[in-house]
Amino acid sequence: MQQARSYSSSHSWRSLAVILTAFAVAPAIARAQQMNGALGVALTVLPPVRTQAIELRAFRVDRDGIARLEMTAPVASAVSLLVMATIASSGDGFVPVAQAPVLIEATHHRDSVGTLPASRTSRRPRLSYRVDLGRPAVGSGSHDATVRITYLIVAGT
Repeated sequence: MQQARSYSSSHSWRSLAVILTAFAVAPAIARAQQMNGALGVALTVLPPVRTQAIELRAFRVDRDGIARLEMTAPVASAVSLLVMATIASSGDGFVPVAQAPVLIEATHHRDSVGTLPASRTSRRPRLSYRVDLGRPAVGSGSHDATVRITYLIVAGT
């Protein structure tokens, strides 16, 4: 029984020595890894971009309840924009589904107010989405569905 205790205590002393050595060496290693310096950063705050009315250009529902929506972009700007959207529908319990981001190139034809002239609205960029409206029950006729689209628009890309 005595041998087991001496082995245990000698093992403990060795472990303690290793731990103390590690603590003594660690600060020297940490000091060697310190860095000093500066990083220049520039920030440009852009004015808000006015949104425009969205025009539905195409709408088609397949037999499986998947709708394809094509609409004009909610914005047109003199700078490029990154448009991110989530879509939720009553067919899936209004669970938001993130869509792939879309880059909208800058438009340069503007009137003095900063909006597109009426003749140019047909040339606005178009966005296309697929939405699950839910498969209709067998034998049922038409059914109503609600679609919610939420946009996040980042300017200056």
